[in-house]
Amino acid sequence: MFLVVMLLVLVRSGIWDNLVAENSLPASLLLIALIIIMIFASFSFISMRILTLLSRSAVIAASVAKEEENTRLAADRERLDR
Repeated sequence: MFLVVMLLVLVRSGIWDNLVAENSLPASLLLIALIIIMIFASFSFISMRILTLLSRSAVIAASVAKEEENTRLAADRERLDR
């Protein structure tokens, strides 16, 4: 039940799309770690803290990958304009 709820939260918040669409290795590894911990996590405070930290790390990795892609696209546009 907990796994289903967490996956629904990831899908509804758009985090899942960012992680999957970016195809970045750190984001993919964090997503895999997040899913594994969600499967084996109990409802104890420590595992919930770890899950929260990993999900935040996954969001940060996805946003960094997106920013890198935007920077690369901007550089390509600038180069083409010259």
